[in-house]
Amino acid sequence: DPWQGETDLDKNGLPRVFDLHPDRLTYRHVRGDEKNEDKSKPMEPGVPAVLSFAAFQPAPVKLPRTASQPMLLPFVLEDQLHETERRIASARHAMESCCFKLAELSLDASLCEPGKTPPKSLSEAQDAFELAEKELAAAQAKPAMIRAAFAADQAKADKMLAKTAAAAEAKWKLALAEADLCKAEHDTQSKDAEKKLKAARTARDQAAKKAGAPGEAYTSLPASLKAQEGPEDATNASTQSYPETSTGRRLAFAQWIADKRNPLTARVLVNHVWLRHFGASLVPDVGDFGLRCTPPLHQDILDMLAVEFMSHGWSLKQLHRSLVLSELYARSSSNAGADPTTTAADPDNACYWRMNPRRLESQALRDTMLHLAGKIDLTSGGPSIDPERSEDSPRRSLYFKQNADVEQRFLATFDNANVLECYRRNESVVPQQALAMANSKLSHDCAQAMAARMTGLGDDAFLRQSFLAVLGRPPTEPELRASQEGFASLNHARSLFLQALLNHNDFVTLR
Repeated sequence: DPWQGETDLDKNGLPRVFDLHPDRLTYRHVRGDEKNEDKSKPMEPGVPAVLSFAAFQPAPVKLPRTASQPMLLPFVLEDQLHETERRIASARHAMESCCFKLAELSLDASLCEPGKTPPKSLSEAQDAFELAEKELAAAQAKPAMIRAAFAADQAKADKMLAKTAAAAEAKWKLALAEADLCKAEHDTQSKDAEKKLKAARTARDQAAKKAGAPGEAYTSLPASLKAQEGPEDATNASTQSYPETSTGRRLAFAQWIADKRNPLTARVLVNHVWLRHFGASLVPDVGDFGLRCTPPLHQDILDMLAVEFMSHGWSLKQLHRSLVLSELYARSSSNAGADPTTTAADPDNACYWRMNPRRLESQALRDTMLHLAGKIDLTSGGPSIDPERSEDSPRRSLYFKQNADVEQRFLATFDNANVLECYRRNESVVPQQALAMANSKLSHDCAQAMAARMTGLGDDAFLRQSFLAVLGRPPTEPELRASQEGFASLNHARSLFLQALLNHNDFVTLR
């Protein structure tokens, strides 16, 4: 699908899922082998009988016009016109440059002795001017075609508008063909120049014939690009419109998943959210709620939260609020001063008598550093970022493209999510993490930016403010004395001190 501000769908576009082959039959795989299908009995779309506690039969869904025809989105027309205006300006500039050069060479030729052959460069300049003139004419013919195509698509079945769009497109293609012919006529150096000239003349003649009788067929604005599905789809087209009606299968499936009579969904989601906030899940295996799973110690809490979650319209915001405003969430993670009986009875904190310390997730760690440096880009939405080309992008870390082959290097060092096991992140403490925090370009640049934001503070005030900004707490007296000594040994280099503070365990740990 198109992305606002970009007309090249290969360069920048949003992936779209749609019903392309709804009539294809689905078969069971014999022993799970997708290459061995049991074609004796096709599967019908619908909820399996063993799970059908309620009827959720798919019903066709009528899609809005801008969903089935994304070329009708208003910004598509604006972007196409802006792109054409840039091309017209570029073509006009090229023509003016050729005109200036031609005038300059013509003046030089007029000063030559009578009977002397004009310089070859004058002939080349004349050819360049003629080609630039043709290319400008082609660029100037395109806006009318774009507007006519958009109007015809909006009106849908208006034959007069379709004829206007077809005529405008034929005029533009004729201008393009004439520019190509001009280029071929002036190209005498290439090996197959004669062949290209003949092909260009044929194309120009065909375009002229079409312009004389354009008919009603026209090309809609490019606003969708179909990806290759596989070698079995021989009829793949590079551009393809979407169907006007969806099968409704995904909607029926979603309604079945999010039905109150199916509490498994709510339980699984509550368990995941609990894991992120408290560092341990209520159900030990977040990917298995079956009969072989170890029964949760706090089944009552899981069920209560699941019921509340569904009762509040499946609101994640409400669920997060319930957890982070609880008395449990406010507990300290320290076991200093704890009753020895408690620590002996529950050393693993299974009963949550204290809070679990948690490591910051890799994305949150990187984003926090950018935020402290005042560099983070909080723009919402947009396509994924290629980490190999934009390693230093200030955008939030969740926008980095990630698959089995591509991963942002800094995130990979700090227990990044595994794309093959999206249930639970591992937590590790390895030397590479300390090296990344001490020596990476990211930590170096962020520390320098933070130091620049604290200019004007005295040394003592700087040290205290650094603790507050990076660790979220003031320094203890021993920490302050050690910082003062270390700061002096660093020759009062503020960015180096901040970089050392970013490597503090309390920065990467939630307590």
